[in-house]
Amino acid sequence: MEYILTAILVIYLASKLIKFLFKLFISRKFSKFTGGASWDDFVNNAKKNQEGGSAYRNNNNKSSQSREGDITVTTISDNDKKVSDKVGDYVDFEEVK
Repeated sequence: MEYILTAILVIYLASKLIKFLFKLFISRKFSKFTGGASWDDFVNNAKKNQEGGSAYRNNNNKSSQSREGDITVTTISDNDKKVSDKVGDYVDFEEVK
């Protein structure tokens, strides 16, 4: 009976230790990835953004003029091409079956 209780206690403590070490590992990797921000900073910013809107929403004038879901199409005129006509040759090809 004593061995069973000891085994249960060891398994319980090992699970708590693994959980702590995993959280420590993840928080250090997160801090390294974000350049020094902590997980708590991330959670606090997420809560603020959840209350006050999305953090990824654009606040420029163009997006405020159009409604969400509207489709805008922009075309590129011949003057806006980035590659000059002097570059490369047109190669006509035939499909071989």
